[in-house]
Amino acid sequence: MTTEPEHSPETAERAAAEVPAVMMPAGIRRGRIGFNVAVQIVLGLVLFGLVNVVSWRRFRQWDYTYSRSFTLAPSTEKFLEEVKIPVRVSVLAQRGGAVEKDLVPLLDQYRKHLKSRLKVDYIDTLRDVQAWESFKVATAKMNIRVETNGILVQSDTGKENAASSTQWIPEETLYDIDPEKKTPIAFKGESLLNSALRGVTSPERPRVAWVTDIVKKRMVPEGSAFNVLADIAARQNIDLEPWPVLQYPDAESEFRAVIVARPNLFGSQQEAVFTKLFEKPGNGMIVLLDPEEPCPEFDRFLARYGVVPQDDRVLHAYATAKGPIKDFAVDVRFLETDGVTKGLAMVPTLLLGQTKSLRMLAQTETQRDQNIEIVPLMTPSDRFWSERRYSEPLPTIDQPEEKQKPVCVALSLERGAAKDPAVRMQSSRMVVSGNAELAMPPVSPQNYDFLTHSLNWVLHRDVTAPNDSTTDKVKHRFRIDITPAQWKRLFLITTIVLPLAALAAGLMIWSARRS
Repeated sequence: MTTEPEHSPETAERAAAEVPAVMMPAGIRRGRIGFNVAVQIVLGLVLFGLVNVVSWRRFRQWDYTYSRSFTLAPSTEKFLEEVKIPVRVSVLAQRGGAVEKDLVPLLDQYRKHLKSRLKVDYIDTLRDVQAWESFKVATAKMNIRVETNGILVQSDTGKENAASSTQWIPEETLYDIDPEKKTPIAFKGESLLNSALRGVTSPERPRVAWVTDIVKKRMVPEGSAFNVLADIAARQNIDLEPWPVLQYPDAESEFRAVIVARPNLFGSQQEAVFTKLFEKPGNGMIVLLDPEEPCPEFDRFLARYGVVPQDDRVLHAYATAKGPIKDFAVDVRFLETDGVTKGLAMVPTLLLGQTKSLRMLAQTETQRDQNIEIVPLMTPSDRFWSERRYSEPLPTIDQPEEKQKPVCVALSLERGAAKDPAVRMQSSRMVVSGNAELAMPPVSPQNYDFLTHSLNWVLHRDVTAPNDSTTDKVKHRFRIDITPAQWKRLFLITTIVLPLAALAAGLMIWSARRS
């Protein structure tokens, strides 16, 4: 008879299982748990700190909004790099309103670039009555009267009586309004803030003359070209002043630039005054020619520098069953340049009224001696051509290749410019347009931008804040039109199909579990 060995493996396992485990003291066990928790907390805090440091130093933002509401224009960013003076912006608006909703993200972007140089205060003029009254008292001590909603921009230098270093932006100017629907179509906050910042951080306010007595005056119910240019000048912190040349011919030394719209009287005395003003380094001139009121004397003045206005009209003529039609409203596009039309290249616009072409001379003796450079700025679309026989009922092109010649209707001229872009020299600058209606109100956004760029360029303000429509945030209202049949289909899906599908799925799951 065989018996199981006394020390077999099975016996050893049973014996080991019956021996009670040695218990770790409770104090040591609690200490190990506490140490483990402490290490986890410390590691969590370190990880949290590292994430915040990396996100602060390597911050990136992607703006996928339709109108780029959270992105500043590159030219605005470049301008903000030049702002060195501390600035305070006080926003006076109703909390939760459209103005605050548009301004908060915009000012956050400004604060990101200006950092500690920008301080922003928000005052709810409807609910924060005490803060609103205190603000009015404080601004009154600086000789500033603020009674309505808007934005007050001031240099934060801590000086009293700083009315000269403040800019006021009324709330009603922050939006372009659709005249028919009376709804905002664009938010202009970036453009107006740029203008205000330039006004409080740069004391320079160049004086520009608007010639009043040797030109043909033209008015429309909305005003005149002077009103348009005055509005542009105010936004650019420029003083535009009327100048009767015949009465004060010696005042040319007081101005940095002159604007001549529709010249029709130009004698030898005026020629001497304009030559002295234009040829002074750093000065400029803007000329808007009226094809219907030619001035041969002024044309000869321009021809001295290589610009020859033509006795023609830029038009498109064609025959119809009702008779010939001549279209003088010219579709043009801006050409790509590093000067006036920078940022406007290939943008289309419309020139109303009549337009004459400009011929550009090249390599004349005067141009070589004075280092004059002429650059075309505008050209019409392919269906337009320059026609000298524009008074005929149906002008036609004599030779097809004439229509293919490039036509220039606006140009820039720079006298005394350095050939090397790295060399900075004070030159004289001029912008000439063969159409004077582009400055007449109501002016289109594209023509407004062109005039803004022209005024800054002739004043040698190449590094300037963009105060035109290129920085506007367009307001889009998206709407989905649903037909009655689609409404019925949606009703059936949401009230019958989807609830029945959920019920069927529940019954299937219940049946599967039961089985």
